[in-house]
Amino acid sequence: MEEKDLNKDVQYEVLKQNNVGKIHISFSEFSKFEECGHRHLIEKYLKLVQDETSIHLIFGNAIHKAIEIGIKELSLVEDRVLIFREEFYREMHNNLSEHPDMIYFKEFMEQGENIIRYVSTEAIIKKYEIIGVEYVLYEPLYGNYYFKGFIDLIVRDRITGRYVIIDWKTSGEAWDVNKKKKNEIFLAQMRLYKFFFARKNGIPLDQIDCRYVVLNRLKNKKYSSLGFGELQPVEIYSSEQDIEESILKVANAIKTIHIDNKFLKAKLNDKKGNCFFCPFKNNMFYCNNNESQYVDLLMEHIKTI
Repeated sequence: MEEKDLNKDVQYEVLKQNNVGKIHISFSEFSKFEECGHRHLIEKYLKLVQDETSIHLIFGNAIHKAIEIGIKELSLVEDRVLIFREEFYREMHNNLSEHPDMIYFKEFMEQGENIIRYVSTEAIIKKYEIIGVEYVLYEPLYGNYYFKGFIDLIVRDRITGRYVIIDWKTSGEAWDVNKKKKNEIFLAQMRLYKFFFARKNGIPLDQIDCRYVVLNRLKNKKYSSLGFGELQPVEIYSSEQDIEESILKVANAIKTIHIDNKFLKAKLNDKKGNCFFCPFKNNMFYCNNNESQYVDLLMEHIKTI
């Protein structure tokens, strides 16, 4: 498992050089495809990807970076807080200096500092052996098709020897765990990471645990035991059948996207779901839920690309 000492970008460049001509699907691409195959098609083939930079995205990336460096370099807590401050400040001023989100800058900065102080990298290192930070997966699915993923943290319990796959999730509030565990895409991420990490390293599936760790910005009335910045571990359990179903879904996505070249109908969800945040919502030219001749023309154009 020598990857743990390599920078994520270096790991990925090495993998690309060793896998020229191979086609991959990342978990983020798979999740977009599952949410709406039609939107995925527009963004992939027409390159109409919207700028989704937001204070939430910048905040999450800054938190991830501070924790990642803290674990790799065994830095002190105030050093990690400084890393967060500098990263958050720089990215906000470089990308959103005139954006309405700037009114929340100070609030998010304070909340991020709280989170970093709650994440005790010292306690993690004391209890666990660090196997990988931002661990890169680039594993064969079938034929010339590969799965690509990045795991935030992999550790091994120093007493039991069990592996734990950890994914950090920043959130404005504590999660409704029961609701989350009914979300198949949410569950698929950990199932896929678990399977491909196990296969890559020859580790039995039953020796690997999976855990989301929710980093809460705010105190939530529903979860009064969780304070500002506190952590909410969410264990993800999966049977071999669960994992197999997730793998088949990814394989089907690759087949649909790269082999069949099917042009899927959009999945309607007007509530707070797929359509609610879609930049192509109500666009007669791009969204094929609209009865429009433009959509037919768009489909014909895509087939020629």
